Amino acid sequence: GLTADEMQGLSIFSDVAELGGYLGGTGRAKLVWKSIMEAKNPFEDEAIHPNTRMQLLNRFEPLPQVVEKVTAGDLTTKMLVRMRDGMEIETVIIPHDSRPTAQKSLTGETAARSTLCVSSQVGCNRACVFCATGKMGFVRQLSAHEILAQVYLARQIIAQDGLPPLHNVVFMGMGEPLNNLKHVTKAAEVMADHQCFSVGSSRVTISSVGPSPAIIRASAQLPALLAWSVHAADEETRKKLVPTTAHTMVQLRDAYLEALESRSKGRSTFMVAVTLIEGVNDSQQHALDLIQLLLPFQESSKCKGVMVDLIPYNDIGFGFEGGPNFGRTEHDKIREFQIAIRKAGFPCFVRVTRGDDSSAACGQLATSSIKSKTK
Repeated sequence: GLTADEMQGLSIFSDVAELGGYLGGTGRAKLVWKSIMEAKNPFEDEAIHPNTRMQLLNRFEPLPQVVEKVTAGDLTTKMLVRMRDGMEIETVIIPHDSRPTAQKSLTGETAARSTLCVSSQVGCNRACVFCATGKMGFVRQLSAHEILAQVYLARQIIAQDGLPPLHNVVFMGMGEPLNNLKHVTKAAEVMADHQCFSVGSSRVTISSVGPSPAIIRASAQLPALLAWSVHAADEETRKKLVPTTAHTMVQLRDAYLEALESRSKGRSTFMVAVTLIEGVNDSQQHALDLIQLLLPFQESSKCKGVMVDLIPYNDIGFGFEGGPNFGRTEHDKIREFQIAIRKAGFPCFVRVTRGDDSSAACGQLATSSIKSKTK
């Protein structure tokens, strides 16, 4: 197989200066970006000079293709994206109804918007036991071109299907983003660039299990918000859920604390995610352990705030070795967990389960498509 670096030919998703260097002028690069932002295909767009189009066709990495699209009743839309080497990943568009804000009540506009969930690797080597992608193992890194192509393809589908405009991007698809820091950094920069995709850096979130303190510290420079998939604060449960955990939770937390303290105020907001699984990590004791782990963030003058995101588990037929399948924690128990976290002074939200009718847990489309290929 090819590595991400080998897969990264010249990319139409390079920033204006870099693209201008390839094409012989930033004016040409801006026209390519205009085409991208109008959800057109720059390789075929007549508004781009034929000579430039020839350059794109001859010298540039082709666009990945959407080979399957599944839309759930709530309009959550899953795309299966095939890359040049035939590998497939998935990307999910999650539309939200308008939420009332002060701004909107003044202007009278309704701001329904979409969140895009992108993948950063084909497969993943973190081996989380409740995750479809974790079961695949690691196949390869995605190049920045392949990560950014997901934004481009999603914007096309949003335009075609009349979904709300793209508002924010989360790296919560397949893969561990911090294990692909080089390509993820480049992709996040282009996402935030106002001459490119122009999704502000405060509207891009990069979520990680926190592979090691060194990698966490290195992630401080990412032009995006950081999120930590904790799943369980006590060592024993965490190790069961994320078997590749090689450091204590305190070591990982201290690294995140250090990373956040080195960031600008606007980027010091931090999200902590816990996938709640019935009888595994959803007790009041688990909530208290989480509070203990997170208290130092409250005490730090540099951190703007920590928000806890509770994710009800999506049952996809996994369990501990030889045990029953994992199940979703009951509503009342999730509520009790949430109340405990809030009482300790942390904003805490329960993520609304989306696209339940369309194998929406991340990695399901792609892993089933890879299984059918390898049979």
